[in-house]
Amino acid sequence: MNQRKILILGTVAASLYSFRKDLILALLAKGYQVHALTTDSDPAELAKITMLGAVAEHYTFSRNGLNPLSDILATYKLSKKIHSIKIPGIDDV
Repeated sequence: MNQRKILILGTVAASLYSFRKDLILALLAKGYQVHALTTDSDPAELAKITMLGAVAEHYTFSRNGLNPLSDILATYKLSKKIHSIKIPGIDDV
């Protein structure tokens, strides 16, 4: 049987670590493989999430984008990244 996976999206890695640390640890304890995606690419902050046992990755997305084409491209890239994780139920969409 494949390991169950869950994805947590965030913007700032430090906030994801501070406010979702207990959730990540609980999910890992229940046997989930946890993937954490953040727009923050600070290696030290991503390393904290990785040290918990989660897979921490960076994604690019502008919070204040004014260019609809850039926003569509960023959404498409995020969608591809999510599909690359192969989470059951999402891959079927």
